[in-house]
Amino acid sequence: MTAANPLEPLYKPWEEPTHRREKNPVGGRALIQPGRRPSRALLVPYIRSLVNDWRYAGYPGTTATTKTLLNHWFDTAHSNDFKYHFCQREAVETVIWLYEVAKYRTLSDMLASLIPEMEKLYSFYVNGVTDDKDLWSWYCTKVATGAGKTKCMSLLVAWSYFNSLYENADAYPRHFVLIAPNLIVFDRLREDFTGASIFYKDPVLPSEFEGDFNLEIVEQTAAGGGSYTGTLYLTNIHQLYEREKTRVNTTTAAPSWAGPDVKKNQVFKIGERLRSRITEHPGIMVLNDEAHHLHDPESAWNEAIRAIYDQSKIKGNAGVQIQLDFTATPKHNDGTLFQHIVSDFPLGEAVDAGIVKVPVIGKSDELKPFELASDAFEEYRNHLILGYQQYEAAFTEWEGTSKPVLFVMTENATKANEIAAKLGSDDRFPLLKGKVLNLHTRLKGKPKNIGTKKNPLWEWETTEKMLLPKT
Repeated sequence: MTAANPLEPLYKPWEEPTHRREKNPVGGRALIQPGRRPSRALLVPYIRSLVNDWRYAGYPGTTATTKTLLNHWFDTAHSNDFKYHFCQREAVETVIWLYEVAKYRTLSDMLASLIPEMEKLYSFYVNGVTDDKDLWSWYCTKVATGAGKTKCMSLLVAWSYFNSLYENADAYPRHFVLIAPNLIVFDRLREDFTGASIFYKDPVLPSEFEGDFNLEIVEQTAAGGGSYTGTLYLTNIHQLYEREKTRVNTTTAAPSWAGPDVKKNQVFKIGERLRSRITEHPGIMVLNDEAHHLHDPESAWNEAIRAIYDQSKIKGNAGVQIQLDFTATPKHNDGTLFQHIVSDFPLGEAVDAGIVKVPVIGKSDELKPFELASDAFEEYRNHLILGYQQYEAAFTEWEGTSKPVLFVMTENATKANEIAAKLGSDDRFPLLKGKVLNLHTRLKGKPKNIGTKKNPLWEWETTEKMLLPKT
């Protein structure tokens, strides 16, 4: 047991976690303990060891196509020394093992098979699964923010696509719906998936498979989806339904970590045209990004997916065959974790692996607020100047490779406004001029330039109108 250097990773991002940081009971630096962080997710402790054994045995029980893909992704040297993170590998392997090897195609099947019968809540878990949760394969991957969920998505799309093409078209869909909760996430996904660029930028496609990869990317309600071997519909969830013209007040607010609600009392009717095109395909895989938005069983997001399933079945197709949920915070309103979490890579492991950096918090006897200051900037002037100096040094050191972020958190919106105004305009902070974004939490809205075109100052603007659904 040794004290941990807070800035040093414990292992490489592509290595399996072997140690973990734990709080020092007497204070000071965290302690390094042997072994991986235990997961609080219901199924993960039972799944991890099984997937590990399967990995080290060389992936028995898979199709020839799957084995080729796994060996290409994780056991082949790639250009520029590229390696997938272990968390990405484990997430992808876990879904493949559950679906293809163990053939756990429903939540109740996973619970009944993986949880020991002597578990005192065994019957509660197994018998508590409602019929609507057992209609298709449903897996949730818990991946820390910044650890690369999008790469997991691209690998699982390729796995299903090529198995549908080469092995069993009935069991593996090669048509996909990738759903974002809002336009910010949609734009981020579009950067990777437009033109199927992520499949070529990353080593997703083995050379012997590349010529058969014919996946069309259809954004939002754009035309397409008919002439290619496979289709990926990239859409904002709001494109899958039509908002009602009336809005019923709700008294139950979602927790802060859940993001903006997509509530059934705000939205109801499914976007018919897009749904109709999607459900023409023989089978569908749904991938939900930032899937903590599904926490509410009354969410219109869940209704949209169910409607796709129902309409597909009415047309004589297979419906939604696989649903993959990706999120860093898979929690219900009461804070309990989703039951269908199958892999777990928390923020602590992302820090231990050096994927997510540890914030540097400055401490000094000289860093005391000026109690008689005229505004928040003057109150915390020394903190801000020292913070900027660190930012400036990192900016110079990392130029051309990475960009540092200077993050200032205040106790209220007034102080945030005062500090943002100074940092974005004062000559002492030239690297920040026009680049400060002032965010007030719990608000919906959009960035607004309250400065000039030459010297912009960005603020997050919200109005009551923005809180209402579009009609």
